[in-house]
This record gives sequence, structure tokens and C-alpha cells, in this order.
Amino acid sequence: MKGKLPLTASSAVLAICAAAMAPVQATAQGASKQELSAADYCSLVKDPSARKICFAARDQYYSNQYRAALFTIRQAVAAAPTEGGVRAMSATIMIALGDEGSAERELREARKNGAMDHVVLAALLPLMIRRHEEEQLLVEFPEPAPGAKGDGAADILFGRAKALFSLDRLPEAASELDRSLTLRRDAAGLVVRAQIADRQNDHLLAAKLVDEAVQREPKSAPAALAKLTQIQGFGDPAKTLAFSQQMLDVFPGVIEFRLARIEAFLRMNQDGKAQAEVAALQAKVPNSNFARYYNGLLLVRANKKTAAWQVMQAIPPQFVRQNPSLAISMAQLAVETGHIDMGAAFLISALSAAPQLVDVRFQLASLRMQQDSPQAALTTLQPIMGSTDPRVQKLLGTIRARIAKDRAF
Repeated sequence: MKGKLPLTASSAVLAICAAAMAPVQATAQGASKQELSAADYCSLVKDPSARKICFAARDQYYSNQYRAALFTIRQAVAAAPTEGGVRAMSATIMIALGDEGSAERELREARKNGAMDHVVLAALLPLMIRRHEEEQLLVEFPEPAPGAKGDGAADILFGRAKALFSLDRLPEAASELDRSLTLRRDAAGLVVRAQIADRQNDHLLAAKLVDEAVQREPKSAPAALAKLTQIQGFGDPAKTLAFSQQMLDVFPGVIEFRLARIEAFLRMNQDGKAQAEVAALQAKVPNSNFARYYNGLLLVRANKKTAAWQVMQAIPPQFVRQNPSLAISMAQLAVETGHIDMGAAFLISALSAAPQLVDVRFQLASLRMQQDSPQAALTTLQPIMGSTDPRVQKLLGTIRARIAKDRAF
């Protein structure tokens, strides 16, 4: 008998947005300038001793040994405090540990000390957007003057476009990104421009842009992930499996392709094959929290909820913040095993990173009602009171009736 949790995680796990904005989780060979990742930062370090230490920290980071990696990278920072690559790698590790505030300060310190703007901005601007500092970004990094050229101008236009997109100011985002693409037409920019087009319901343009991104940079992981998302949108698990396997041969360390295979097998109710993919993920990344999540989900589907909770409760809060679409399944399991406070904590972590997720907000408000806290439930739903979602309006009615009843006594 299958459990009651959703069959799979939300497809948002593999959304283009995640590919374009989230911390890079694995090496993507042949990345463009705009796609600077942890794979590239250490190679920019000029000091030989600091560069060697940086690579050691990067290896620990890829093994999910984040605290060890932070200890190691601090030695590199001490050896070369003004090296932008070292500071950027340090910030990447801090983000993995959930300390985005310190990561932002680290990047600003690097910029103050004269680190290459391109290295700093490629990390700082996406971080500001993840921290919902879009308005601050737009003020701090104004639109470059007409005729401005070079990577610096392209970086700022790219960052501004993503901030405007995050604020749902789509025409402005498209305009700024189109200008950025005239300066540097690379896969990273094309992918985000495709994302904007999708939101504007211009799916034909989005498909063309993703195809161009793949054609221009066949070794670009964000472009390949964007293509994967399009294929998943067709709802054909067989095509998803074929493409993801093809991409794993090109990007063996990019786990999103492995996650796509797990998702596809789960949708096909082939749990044994999904389990084999989870095992392959664990072999590649022994301490993977995604592996923990899917192992827990598979146990739920096997109606072994107590064992599933033992697995899921070991997942740290920062993982939920980085992957908020997974919070609903985790919270539901927590509630069903008698851990309602932990369920609420998962949902709160998710909303701290993605306050726009209506389903997560609705689930948290429902939990608050189970906890006999109608006022907290009302506060949770405050940002979406105008929603046309009938579930939201029905719950709001229940909450208001309960508050009125309490006041009557």
C-alpha cells in the first residue's frame, strides 16, 4: 500500500530558476564566464599556496563536508585575503551551511579589497536575489550608461534582469536582459531570458532560446537543465529518462540529472528502479540530503512511515531553505508520525526562502489550525488573502469563524 504523500517532489526541484540562480552543486565543464561556479573560483587564485588550499576545500565541499571545507578555506583566506576566488569559494561554502549573510559580507569584503568585479558580481548578485534584496540590488547597481560595454556592464544588466524578474516586473526584466545579451550572448543569459518568456506565456520564444543556449554551449549545465525542464513539461517520463541519461554521460557530477531519473521512475511507479538511482546518487555523493529525502519518500510509499521519519528528520534546515518545494512532503510525514512542530518548522524554513509558494503557505496555515492557533493561521495567510484559490478562501472562512467564536467567549 502506498503512503499518502505526493508521488514525487515538485518539479520545481529541476526548474530553470534553480538552474540559473541556485548554488552550483557539481562541476560543469566548459562553463561560460557568466556561469562561474565553485569549479572555477579556485582556478582564479594566483597565490600558489592559497590555490592549493582552495582546491582542497572545494573537494570537501563537493563531498558535502561543509564544515571541514569552511575550516580549510579559512586557511586560504588567511594566506591570500584579497584573492577574489578564495573569497568566492568561501562564500559558496557559507551558503551551503545556510549562512548567506556571512557569505554576502565575504563577497563585499573581496570587492572592497579590489577583487575582480566579474568574480564578485557573478556570486554576489544572485545571492542578493536569493536573500530577497532585489530592491537593494536595483539601487546599489544602477543600469549602466547607454553604450557601456564589457563584462561588468553585462553582469550588472544580467543581475538587474533577474532581480526585476523576481519582482515580477517582466517587461523591464526582458528589456534589461535583452540589452545584456547584446553585450554577451551566452547560455546563462539565454536560459534566464527563456524563463522570462515562459512567464509571459511566450513558450515558442522560450523553446527557441533554450535550443540556442544548448547549441551555443553544449557543455553548459544550466542550458542542459533548462532543456531537461522543457522535456519534463511534455509529461513523457521515457523521454526524460533518455535525455537525463545522455546528460549524465556529459555531466556525471550534476545531480539534477540523477534527480530527474528518480522522479521519472517514481511517476512510473517503478520504485525499485528509483531506489537504484538513489543508490547511484549516494555512491557519488555519500552524504547527499537529496538521497536522504528520496530514501524517506520511498519508505513512505512502502508504508514504512516510522522508518521514513528516522531518515527525513536528519535533513538539516538549510536543505529545506535551498529546496523549498520539498517541504510539503517532509511536513506531511512529520505530522503523520506525530511531530507537528517539526512539520511546521520545515514549512517555515521553506517560506523563509520562497514566500511566494502558495501551497506551502496553505499547508502551514492548516497546521496552525491543528495547533489550535487560528490567529497564527490568519497571519500566515495574510500575504495571499486576495488569492482566487478556493482552498485558501475556504480556510480563511474557517479561520475567521473560529476567531469570531473565540472572541464571543
